[in-house]
Amino acid sequence: MGPEEHEELSQKIIESAKKSTDEESLEKELFIVIDEFTERFPELGRAKALHEATSFLFNNNARHLSFFPGFALMGYEALSEIPKWHDASIIAEHMTGYQIELLTNEQGSESELKKWFDLWAKSVNGWCEISVNEKSWPSWGTGILNRCEHFSTINEIQQDVYEFWDSLIETHGSFEPLEETLQRHRMELIEMAQIAAREMDYHQLFKVVFSNRVRLLNKLNTGDLVDLMNRMIELAPNPITDEEVEIELHSINSNEDIMQVCKLSNDLATRLRVAGKIEDGIKILSSVVENEEFDIQYDVMAMSSVKLGIYLDELGRGNDAEILFKQVADEDPGTDVNTISVYTVREACHRYASFLSSLERYAESKQYSIRENTLAELSGDPFLFVRSCFNVAADCNDLGEEEEALEWFSLGMANLRDGLGINRPNATPRAHQEQLLEICRNLAVAMGIEERCAMLMNHIFADDEVSNGN
Repeated sequence: MGPEEHEELSQKIIESAKKSTDEESLEKELFIVIDEFTERFPELGRAKALHEATSFLFNNNARHLSFFPGFALMGYEALSEIPKWHDASIIAEHMTGYQIELLTNEQGSESELKKWFDLWAKSVNGWCEISVNEKSWPSWGTGILNRCEHFSTINEIQQDVYEFWDSLIETHGSFEPLEETLQRHRMELIEMAQIAAREMDYHQLFKVVFSNRVRLLNKLNTGDLVDLMNRMIELAPNPITDEEVEIELHSINSNEDIMQVCKLSNDLATRLRVAGKIEDGIKILSSVVENEEFDIQYDVMAMSSVKLGIYLDELGRGNDAEILFKQVADEDPGTDVNTISVYTVREACHRYASFLSSLERYAESKQYSIRENTLAELSGDPFLFVRSCFNVAADCNDLGEEEEALEWFSLGMANLRDGLGINRPNATPRAHQEQLLEICRNLAVAMGIEERCAMLMNHIFADDEVSNGN
């Protein structure tokens, strides 16, 4: 089959889809085309037609059709018989991703996911045997690495991914990944560190992320990248054993310095939370907050209050959490060493405003979102400044204060480029960029100003290659 025949095949599949009126007729029409090309090109026709039809269904969101899984499997088997391992691997990769999606939505099965991952691994091994040499391996290997990185985040196949990846390295050897992949990992290291600096108890999440990546990268030539990831992992608190709890509690109870007691208690509470013992963490923090020497004007103590409030809120004890959030949010940041910081008061304001908004107490929420906005500006954090602008606008909108809501929305939009970190490399993590844009769009819908928002977006990003911040 040449280019002309392939174009003819594509057109006939499109035409067959247009002729169909339902699922049954679509399947019938596709097989008419497949049978025609099987007859015309005995060696390649069936495999090529099945591959093209499967790709068409993927690209047109027809994966939900009842005949689709069997159809994709026929395409895979036909391609592997030729053998066209690379084309077969594309089908298997898409189907693995589809099974992950189904399993995530509690609609799929672990056995189907494992089946398609195994088929993907088999086809990748097949085309590596044919195509890989010393010169091409870094490029092929990087592509496989990127896919394994995604697949290995799924618990049901994680060990299978690791074993497959190890077997590839044993067969084809270590290599240096392409620079764009190494650069992506370096950027995400920076981004994770920035997020952790903004969000309390976030270290545990990036510990999971980087532990997985280290497992895939540790046999490759990555310079100091794996070492940097391991250092980040070390920053995350580990779960704690009963014996360690006893030791830590002894240190806390025997210490007469309330500042040191708070620090030790905060660290212990975090480790207890990581270990799934949040109730024990609450007991530790409650004991500190109730200490007669406790003074919220000191930062480490104020942090104990905020942390305790977060844990209580997570367990549905909102009344107790509110008292703690409000107490810290009403404090003024200090200027002396160890006094309550802008960061801690700002965090309390954000937590309290979110808490109040969830209870539809929008007037109070607005008050603390405005306070958070002032503190964000004081601390020079454009992302938090813009986010709080949008939060105030949302509260105003819920209160029916349309004019003021528009003013706050416009203020946020005027600073959106800074909030997204455009023209300031590494300033705003990608996750925070996406969060800010999602808040902006949802708010525009709630306010009924989608068209105005779209116009502002086009104006803001007029000089960028990608418009609308996407």
